[in-house]
Amino acid sequence: MVITQDGSANGAVAVTIPGDPTGLHAIRRILLYRTATVGVVGSAELVITTSNLPKAIRWTTGNAIAVGGRLIDVDEKYSDGSLISTATGVDTVINLPAPGIGTSWHAIVYYDLVTA
Repeated sequence: MVITQDGSANGAVAVTIPGDPTGLHAIRRILLYRTATVGVVGSAELVITTSNLPKAIRWTTGNAIAVGGRLIDVDEKYSDGSLISTATGVDTVINLPAPGIGTSWHAIVYYDLVTA
């Protein structure tokens, strides 16, 4: 299965995989990237957080991006489905903070449901 989500300019995004009472989410790939219509110059950090994943996985990236740019911030592959959600019946969420003026988030998450 796959979830795709595109954010609006400078909009925070919550990528949500709906909880299933009979199974867990086995994440196969997380791809998070930004595109910009306006350049962002700066040294601020964007902290990407998660819920319902082991150890509350998080990533930190800078906010700078060139005009017309596309920047991959996270491209994690778990080909064996080794990233397993921690609870059944609970949404798995990846929280992307506001990325900056004229910048939008894009997310693609591949996953399977596995029996708890």
